[in-house]
Amino acid sequence: MGFPTPPVVRGVGLTPIPRLDRLYFWLGEPIDSARFGRRFDDTAAARALRDEVRQAVLSGIQFLRDERDQDPNRGLTSRLLHRIE
Repeated sequence: MGFPTPPVVRGVGLTPIPRLDRLYFWLGEPIDSARFGRRFDDTAAARALRDEVRQAVLSGIQFLRDERDQDPNRGLTSRLLHRIE
């Protein structure tokens, strides 16, 4: 068993000063797990649920990446310039 890796701090330049980037959040639709049955030993149902959750998470990540890429005020500089105008 190895030692846990400490988090990598990515600050302003080479400093640990936090970057003032925007954070993007998305909450997907609930997935009704009852559709997959109540048996805990049903491997096929567990895999089907896992695959549906995986696809929902990947779709949400892609949605957030697209939103971030289209955000004209994504960076700190553009947000500050927008407030000055």
